[in-house]
Amino acid sequence: MPGAIVTISVFDDLTPPRTVTTGPEGGFNFPGTTAAGFSLTAQDRSNGRSGYNSGTLAEGVTSLFYGPKYTSFTDRNGRFAFTNVAVGTYCLLAEFIVLASSHTGVILASGQNDFVRLPLGSSGTVRGRLVRADVTTPVAGVDILLTFASQYGLSGYAVMRTDGNGNFSLENIPVGPFTLSATAPEVNGLARLDSRILFNLQLKELGDVVLDEESPRIVSTCPPNGAGNVPPDERFSLVFSEPLNPQSLDGRSIYLRSYADGLVPLTLELGNGPNGLGSVVKIGKPTLKSETTYDIVVLDKPYLGGRVVEDQVGRPMSASFFTRFTTGDQSRPQITSIFPSLVRRADGEDLFNYLLNEYHYLGFSRPVGEHLKYLVLIIRSTARYHADSSAYYRPGSSRRVKPGAEPRYRPPTQLMG
Repeated sequence: MPGAIVTISVFDDLTPPRTVTTGPEGGFNFPGTTAAGFSLTAQDRSNGRSGYNSGTLAEGVTSLFYGPKYTSFTDRNGRFAFTNVAVGTYCLLAEFIVLASSHTGVILASGQNDFVRLPLGSSGTVRGRLVRADVTTPVAGVDILLTFASQYGLSGYAVMRTDGNGNFSLENIPVGPFTLSATAPEVNGLARLDSRILFNLQLKELGDVVLDEESPRIVSTCPPNGAGNVPPDERFSLVFSEPLNPQSLDGRSIYLRSYADGLVPLTLELGNGPNGLGSVVKIGKPTLKSETTYDIVVLDKPYLGGRVVEDQVGRPMSASFFTRFTTGDQSRPQITSIFPSLVRRADGEDLFNYLLNEYHYLGFSRPVGEHLKYLVLIIRSTARYHADSSAYYRPGSSRRVKPGAEPRYRPPTQLMG
C-alpha cells in the first residue's frame, strides 16, 4: 500500500516515536532501530483505514524493513543470490537453527551488484554426562534440554538424547546464558543447572550432571524438637539435606508462632550446611517471651500466594515440618505490694509499721523460687527479717516475713525467679 503513514514506537523508554511514508510497493524502513520490543501503526490516508503490529528486534539487527519478501537458500559453500532487487533500501536476514545475522543496504541504480558477507552470531558447544545420584551410574536414553535466547528474538532451545554412557553434546548454542534440564521418571530424577557460553567456538564441558532423586528434608533443628528452657535470644536454624534455591525462602511458608500471640515476625537467611553439605536456614533473632511455647512450621504447599521451600531443581518437600520448643524463665520478679505499709520517720528512715508478734507480707509480680531464702526488707534499718519458705506462692500472692533472722540484701531489680 503506497503512501501510507507508518509510526514505530520502541519500548525502551528512550527512543521517541518515528514516522515514515511507504514507498511505491508499500515498503518502509526504520534504520538504526534499538534492539527492543516495538509496535507499528499504519494509516492509509486515502480511505482512513489503519493497522497495528508488534514484535521484538533482536540484538545485532540495526534496521527494521517491511516490504516484498524473497527467500534464498545457501549452497554448500554458503553462497546465495537475489536478482531483480528494486532500487532502494533492502534488508537481509539470515537464520540457521537458532543463530542469525542481518544486513541493511541500498541499491542506488539499475544494474548495481552488492556482495554481502553475513557472519552468523557467535556460538559454542555444550558437552557433559548425565549420572544418577550416586555420581557413578550413567543414565542413558534421557532427553537433555537447553533453553536460551536465540539470535533472532525468539526463545531458543536444543534437545539431545543421552547415549548408552549418559553422554550428550549440543552444538550451535549462542554465546550467553543457558539453562540445562533433564527428567528421568524411571528413577524419580531431575537435573537443572545454569551456565553460559563465553566466546565463539567455546567447548563448554559440564562434566557429570547429577540427577536429584529425593525431595529436600530437614535433618536437624536448633533448638531440637521438644527443647525446654530455651533462651529467648537463641539463634534458631533448620538444617536441610541438600542445597536450596535461595529464591524459594518465604516467610509465608517458614514461620514462627505461639498459641498466645500468633505469628512472630522474623527474617530468614540461607547458608551452607555442615561440612559444606546441604543448606542451613537461619532465623534471625525474633522477639520472644519467657516461659512460652513456640512452633517453627515449614509448609510443603503454597499458602496465601507464598512460595514453598525448593531444592535447586525446583522440587519441594514431600510433607510439612513442625518442631516445638519452650523458652526459659528470663523475666525478673518485682515487688508489687507491702503489708503493713511503710511509714517515714523524721530522720528519713523508711520502716514497717509493724507489731513485733505479727507477720508481714511482700507481694511479688510472679512466683519466686525456693532459693530466695533471705531478703532485706528495710533499707538503712536495724530490723531483721527472713522469708518463710514453707510454701510456693502463685503470681499475685505474697510471701510471709517474720522478724528475727539475719538479713541479706539484694535490690528487687536483681531478684530472679
